Amino acid sequence: MGKLDLDLLRHLPAYPFVEAAHYLDLPTSTLRAWCMGQGHPDKGRPRKFVPVIRLDGRPGGGRSFLNLDEAHILAAILGEHGMLA
Repeated sequence: MGKLDLDLLRHLPAYPFVEAAHYLDLPTSTLRAWCMGQGHPDKGRPRKFVPVIRLDGRPGGGRSFLNLDEAHILAAILGEHGMLA
C-alpha cells in the first residue's frame, strides 16, 4: 500500500457520530456540535455555534480517522484546562 492509499484511508468517512463519540468517550451531542455547529438563543435572537472540525465527507457520511484525531486532541486540550465537563 503506497503513501497515496494511506492518505485516502485516513480521510475516508467511516465512523458515525455515535461510534466516534463512543471511541472518544465524549457525548454524541458534543462531537456533533464540534463537527456541525449548533444553534442557540442569545438574548432572544437565534445564534449559531460555528463548527471547529471540518468533516472530510458529507455530514451524514461519517467521520474520518483524521476527524477523530482532531476531536481527540481538542478533547484533551479542553480537559487539561478544565473546560470539558
